[in-house]
Amino acid sequence: MHWLLCLIAFASFAIYAMAIRSLFSREHGVDPRMKALQMAGVLSALVHVATLAWIADTGLAQGLLAAIVYLGGLGIFFAARREIRAQPLTLAFSPDRPSHLVESGVYRWIRHPFYTAYALTWLGGLITVPNPPVAITSAMMWISYWCAARAEERKFEASPLRDEYRRYRQRSGMFWPACPWNFHKGGSAQRIFRAMKKEIIVGIVVGIVVPAILALLSTAFGWLPRTTDYRIPPDTVASFASTKCPEGWEDYEKAVGRFIIGVGSIPNGPAYSLGQTGGIDRAQFVQNVFEIEQAYFSGGGSYYLRSNKLKLDPLYDGRPPFLSLLICRKR
Repeated sequence: MHWLLCLIAFASFAIYAMAIRSLFSREHGVDPRMKALQMAGVLSALVHVATLAWIADTGLAQGLLAAIVYLGGLGIFFAARREIRAQPLTLAFSPDRPSHLVESGVYRWIRHPFYTAYALTWLGGLITVPNPPVAITSAMMWISYWCAARAEERKFEASPLRDEYRRYRQRSGMFWPACPWNFHKGGSAQRIFRAMKKEIIVGIVVGIVVPAILALLSTAFGWLPRTTDYRIPPDTVASFASTKCPEGWEDYEKAVGRFIIGVGSIPNGPAYSLGQTGGIDRAQFVQNVFEIEQAYFSGGGSYYLRSNKLKLDPLYDGRPPFLSLLICRKR
């Protein structure tokens, strides 16, 4: 599922990039704001794909939801592309005066379906990897699309199509149908389904059936690369610089006042088993009776103490420098 989402995201960005070069008219040149939008899109896409490839830990339900959103964006993109192929639109922020208004297909309900498709792709990445870099770049692109859409609507308001466009605005939404919940006979949602039936069916098949089959094959035969599980397993013991264990953790009482030592045996020294405890809280050394050749401390290190006539305080602290932290165990 993880690598399938990476593939879908990469394919989406590649399709959109090619569309900008071949689908839209450049008759009036490329505005600097459009160039800035393109650069921001490329950088944001790199952030998303890199994050998906190296950091993502995606569960099945989360992955299916992200795949549906990704493919929903692609479905809207191809539905919009079909309506403008005969008469291409200009690029965002172009200084031209609109000469025609597209109201067929998906444009009947959404005035800016291409921006809707792009926005859904960023949303798919955010569902897959909800971390700050993805959230910041997604929000940046969404705001950019809103600015571009507002600029296009101002062009229509200043064109001979002004009155026709105002009527069009009353029955359509900027990025989403004005009344998507109206699914009664002849309602807007039903008309959208009829107009995009092919894209919706393909999206369901590719977004749900194919990922489910691939996930089963990956689990059964290990045919697909497995996603690294970054969740903390139960019984993990960790130390915290706080007075209370985090949510989902509990005090590990066995470790209170004790050094932690690794399980295993030290060459020519003692062996330690899991959960073993030992040692003494305090030792008193008597003058002229101190003959220790080697003493083992936490971490497997050894300290040599040799003397037959060593004068020590009645209570000798032989511990290395330490820092006390709260030790907790994951439930």
